[in-house]
Amino acid sequence: MTSLKLNLRAGEVVAGMVALRDALRIDVANADSGARLVDVGIDAPGGLEAGVQLAEACMAGLGHVQISTASSELGGVPAVVVRTDHPVAACMASQYAGWQIATDDYFAMGSGPMRAAAGSEEIFESIGHREQPTSVVGILETSKRPTDAVVDYIASRCDVKPQDVTLLFAPTASQAGTVQIVARIVETALHKMHELGFDLHRVESGWGCAPLPAVGKNDLEGIGRTNDAILYGGRAVLWVRGDDESIEALGPKIPSCASKDFGRPFLEIFKSYDHDFYKIDPHLFSPAVVTLCNLDSGRSFQFGQLRPDVLTAKTPAKLRLRIAVLASPQSWYLQDLRRAAETGGEEIVQVDYARLAADVTTGKTIVRAGEIDLADFDCVVPRTMPPGSLEEVILRMDLLGCLEAAGQLIINPPRAIEVAVDKFLATAKLQAAGLPVPATIVCQTVDQAFDAMERLGGDVVVKPLFGSEGRGLARVSDPAIGERVFRALLQISSVLYLQRFVRHDGSDLRVLLIGNQPFAIKRRHPTDWRTNIARGGEAVAVDCTSPEMDLPIEMAHKAAAAVGASLAGVDLLRAPDGSWLVLEVNAVPGWKALSATLEIDVARVVLDEIGRRSRSNV
Repeated sequence: MTSLKLNLRAGEVVAGMVALRDALRIDVANADSGARLVDVGIDAPGGLEAGVQLAEACMAGLGHVQISTASSELGGVPAVVVRTDHPVAACMASQYAGWQIATDDYFAMGSGPMRAAAGSEEIFESIGHREQPTSVVGILETSKRPTDAVVDYIASRCDVKPQDVTLLFAPTASQAGTVQIVARIVETALHKMHELGFDLHRVESGWGCAPLPAVGKNDLEGIGRTNDAILYGGRAVLWVRGDDESIEALGPKIPSCASKDFGRPFLEIFKSYDHDFYKIDPHLFSPAVVTLCNLDSGRSFQFGQLRPDVLTAKTPAKLRLRIAVLASPQSWYLQDLRRAAETGGEEIVQVDYARLAADVTTGKTIVRAGEIDLADFDCVVPRTMPPGSLEEVILRMDLLGCLEAAGQLIINPPRAIEVAVDKFLATAKLQAAGLPVPATIVCQTVDQAFDAMERLGGDVVVKPLFGSEGRGLARVSDPAIGERVFRALLQISSVLYLQRFVRHDGSDLRVLLIGNQPFAIKRRHPTDWRTNIARGGEAVAVDCTSPEMDLPIEMAHKAAAAVGASLAGVDLLRAPDGSWLVLEVNAVPGWKALSATLEIDVARVVLDEIGRRSRSNV
């Protein structure tokens, strides 16, 4: 590996700073030992430009740092932007604060290319870049000027003379210190990838951006603000080489949201661990969003999520609800809950079903999604039930069942979801609860289906046992068509679920129950007997307080109770004789059309109900 002469390059940056000391508002002095000491923020005022050049020195002159503007998502505040074409050398061999400088009366976190001269950290075994320079440059994150003992210690470890040591220093609670810490946005991503086993030699270039917070009133507050800037507002883009498979496998583990501690301000996390930095989940320290661009395949992969709500969080920690939502990152409902949480201060964390796993090695069952322990949340909300093999579906329900058995609040419980998703079981339970349902027969052969069709009046609706939004429904009244439908379903190992077709006026009623609160819309379709909004149906607002709604709302409550759901979408149909029938219950109900039609914030009502249930632990 060709030496990039990291300390020499950093020395050139420092020389430029010394030449501009007055403009940068920094102080340069020589210690008794002859070492050069550059004060960038303790006694000297320093400033933004001093912070930029401090960060570039920390990257051994192999990175470019500037103050720009954050994205509109983060309010357009000032931001630190970093780029480098030598990410491993600049960030991991130099910028990473991996050296604890400790003497009898002094402590500081050491970074800069002096680390490559000392070469004692384990990381150099894999990244290389050790060097034997004649002089070294180091950066100290500290509120105390380094002593001669500190200089002697560093000189000894780097095998240089004390007069050949240059140390730049600034506290976290300073303009320059704040800039140089936030400028570690690319470095934090690389370090996380290294910890996860990614070969950093695959990384060709890096870019990062994170909001520049206000300077803390003390170092502790500064540490909290600078960490939050990266954890919840930071973006890193890395250009890599190699296969896509390893990127797709590793990617979800890189951003800060992969940590069980994600979602709370850093100082709150720090306090919860009794201010012991080493008790914090190490997987937390990474940008909020990481994008990997594969130079070989031309594909890009983005992972993570920005959390501007955490950056501006004002809700006291003891009042903030933590809610895990089982949904895809693109889910409209996940985004709607996050939007609603902005007014209530709830923390919404997306969890992927495919990442659920269980640990039964500690005497109790621990359900995790990556590093996220679902027991750490006030409530778990299944917002989807993705397709999968029988084993996958059973495992997912089993894991939710384990959480429920341990006292975790789940809305809705796994058993309610299992019942509601199974049309036959749900219909049987509705009938057992005394609710009127369409006449239904379920069978497994063509002969049985024809017999059922005749018994049901010759005009039937054939439904998939598992399905939603009107998908897979077929109305059959012609025996020839019926035979094709029945045989086609049997070829894909489906059961035959038949219901008598109930003539109606082209509309049905959807009642959404959020706890005891009902909301309703009338769904209709001008040309199709299926009224689902997803199939082009129209929605009309319904006044739930009108007397004519008393019976259907009462039936909806009974139907939800029959399947065990407190958050339920109940579909009802009015027969020609004026009576009401319950068609089905959805235990993972949508509210997109209802929210738009009624012009109410359904997601906010859902979060309020979760809060009520969480406080009472019903």
